[in-house]
Amino acid sequence: MLKIENSCDIVENVWEAPETISSIIVDDNITLDCLRNLHEKYGDVIHLMFDSSTRDSELAKCQNYFDNGIMDVDEVAADRFSRC
Repeated sequence: MLKIENSCDIVENVWEAPETISSIIVDDNITLDCLRNLHEKYGDVIHLMFDSSTRDSELAKCQNYFDNGIMDVDEVAADRFSRC
């Protein structure tokens, strides 16, 4: 799910996101933090579906880039992504 080890630092210092955004990022999973924030803000009123395949090559490339600095994916990186 595109985990980034230092996501809080990236959001604040690289993206220079406003505090309204950076304050909701609390761990290494930006997607989950955003979904939690939506639920806290809107409760059960909001309904959405998030879908991702563990074999999505583009997402695997992004995760490999976050992990290793390489915007490509091989079988080992794809298998690692599928276990996230």
